[in-house]
Amino acid sequence: MEISWAPIWGWMTTSLLGLGLLLLVLLTYPARVRHLPKAQQRSLLTLRLLSTLVLLVAMFRPSLKYATSDDSDTVISFLYDDSRSMTTKDAPENQTRREHLVKVRTGVEDEIKSLKDELTVREFEFGDQLTPVTAMPLTSEAPGMQTPLGGSLEKLLEQSSGEPLKAVFMLSDGAERSLPPLNRSPRSAAMELAKRGIPLYTVPFGTTSSIDRGLDLVIDELSIDPVVFEKKTIPVRAVLRVSGATSQPYQVKLLVEDRTGKRIGESGPMRQPPMSRTDRTELTIPNVPSGQTVPLEFTYTPTQAGEIKIGIEVTPVEGEVQTGNNRREALTTVRGGGLKVAYFDVLRNEVKFIRSLNTSSNIQVDFQLISINKGQLMTPINPAMIETENYDVYIIGDVPASVFGNALLQKLAEKVRAGSGLLMIGGYHNFSAGGYANTPIADWLPVALDASKVVPPDRIDNSQQVVGEVTIEATDAGLRHYVMLIDAPEQNAAAWASLPPLTGINRLKPKSDVVEVLARTSSGDPLFIAADVGRSRSVALATDETYYWYLAGQPQKHQRFWRQLILWLSHKEFESDQSIWVRLDHRNISPGSEVEATYGVRGPDGTAIQDATFKVSLVPPGGGETKTIPSQRSNDFARSMIGETQTAGDYWLSVEASRGGTSMGLPGVSRFIVDQRDLEMDNPTADPAMLAQMSEITAELTDGQLIPPEEFPEFLKNFVKRKPWKADLEASERINLWDGWPVLLIFVGVLSAEWILRKRMELT
Repeated sequence: MEISWAPIWGWMTTSLLGLGLLLLVLLTYPARVRHLPKAQQRSLLTLRLLSTLVLLVAMFRPSLKYATSDDSDTVISFLYDDSRSMTTKDAPENQTRREHLVKVRTGVEDEIKSLKDELTVREFEFGDQLTPVTAMPLTSEAPGMQTPLGGSLEKLLEQSSGEPLKAVFMLSDGAERSLPPLNRSPRSAAMELAKRGIPLYTVPFGTTSSIDRGLDLVIDELSIDPVVFEKKTIPVRAVLRVSGATSQPYQVKLLVEDRTGKRIGESGPMRQPPMSRTDRTELTIPNVPSGQTVPLEFTYTPTQAGEIKIGIEVTPVEGEVQTGNNRREALTTVRGGGLKVAYFDVLRNEVKFIRSLNTSSNIQVDFQLISINKGQLMTPINPAMIETENYDVYIIGDVPASVFGNALLQKLAEKVRAGSGLLMIGGYHNFSAGGYANTPIADWLPVALDASKVVPPDRIDNSQQVVGEVTIEATDAGLRHYVMLIDAPEQNAAAWASLPPLTGINRLKPKSDVVEVLARTSSGDPLFIAADVGRSRSVALATDETYYWYLAGQPQKHQRFWRQLILWLSHKEFESDQSIWVRLDHRNISPGSEVEATYGVRGPDGTAIQDATFKVSLVPPGGGETKTIPSQRSNDFARSMIGETQTAGDYWLSVEASRGGTSMGLPGVSRFIVDQRDLEMDNPTADPAMLAQMSEITAELTDGQLIPPEEFPEFLKNFVKRKPWKADLEASERINLWDGWPVLLIFVGVLSAEWILRKRMELT
């Protein structure tokens, strides 16, 4: 206990002023009471001096200071790592890190009991979450899928809010491996402890050297340009990382997604392209020492424009501890030139409106007019359009097979097999009537053909036609198909119902259950049949009257249908020149990371439309439940942050745009990949340096430090003896002796007593 002084104007000024007041009283007051008896003079002078002294004491502002200590509610917390990396066997005596931790914790049971006798001890396990320890001893199990050092400390501080937390002990391998929302900086969490005066004592387990934890082959660092060009050979690079040892070589393959029969939102299987003069799609790697990495380089030539997924995979070998990290995948966009269409037909109304696709910036329709008079071919077909030219799509109109001849049709079949699209539209002299049943392209058309139903070019067989007014009805499969999306998805069925009826169609029959019927007539006759087999796509369209849609005041639906039909047949439905666009800041992310999507809509002149309303949907891997993503508008574009990406696989993002309730085009579609990774076990090396940094941060203001496991029992024993929390709990209490009612009461009492005496002595 001590008394401290704090003069109101400093010691010199206050002392001089106090001395002056005392002298003033001593020099002037006695003369005023000299006529009174001596006893009364002394009483009045004493009271006046007392009031002056009380005033002087207040001017020097004395305080009484003393220390207190109370540790009744003190809390010390212990955090034990139970993440899967703690199952690594690199501790002494061939123990796992977790077994070593349990042994160390068991060895300090007496010290912790001593702590519990004096204060509150809380023990937690941390991994996927911060869990209170309810039973001892700890088990050697460590199931946690992540090691959130920083996140666990933040959780501890949240739970300890309002409590006198005086120390934290963290026993861990120190390797920060975490996912949102626990991915907090360990250093920042340590700084927060330091600010609150809480020391962090860390105890490291495990080693930083390469670990022989069993054979494990890992594909890492996959690299491919985000944008490449069609028919140009590109490099694909990666790294093979080897843990463990084996005498056998490793087979590594390049894989490309096969999107045959897959719609937007569905991922295709990964297949190995064949080796060729330009494409290197397989490597054999000799066995390499454990802990080494091997650079890999493949080459691949994309043949079609659009988005493609490429992967690198090392074949699992016997004895491999895990195979989920044997493959890495990445997305790239393949840019192509103009899309070329070869169209063969007689002169009729449909021709003009199909050829209007030439107004599109990337579709070129080369038309060959076939003139037939009384069964005789008047205009020879241009064989170069099939033999030497490479077209993305071939359209056959009302042209008999005899016009082409078997040799040209054989060449056309080869083009279709190689990936060119094939479309046959309605007419009187094609399909079975045109003699295509016994031609090389019969296998590629999606309809059943009958060789007995050939009709001479100068005749018409109405039995092969549905004559009369027919109404178009999209099937359930059709309403979901890319080609058939002529309006916003929720309005698509109504859009097809609004189209004018046709006056007749070809009577067609699907070849098998493999093909899809995308539209029928109201009487059930197939109208639109599509097949997606191997690298080829083909369509049978039973009408030649889609131009009715155009003439009926719906040119946008007509052009959209034909444009999508050509894009789908040529495998270019992912082309990105449509009005609604989507961009992702990352195409490959780790589990739990966030992706920012930016999107917008362009008008016909290419300028941004600023008053559009967006609907953003996300389809998770495996076709799970579609989620609606919030959108934030920013003038020419909008953006969304996409989270909840813990599951590995392909995520598909679809953006719809509308204005005034009217759809503004096909949805913009993009996707990103969450890599298949075992966060804890891909590289489970320990990181004691991180624990040391965290302790050092708290050591700047407290007593934090890194403690080797073998020294921990002795450290904790000394900790209990030192009782550092008591010093932390010492607090100073201060009582001001000049500021309060006692001083005021004394001062007023002395002045009142003097006044009363003066009144009795009849003094003024």
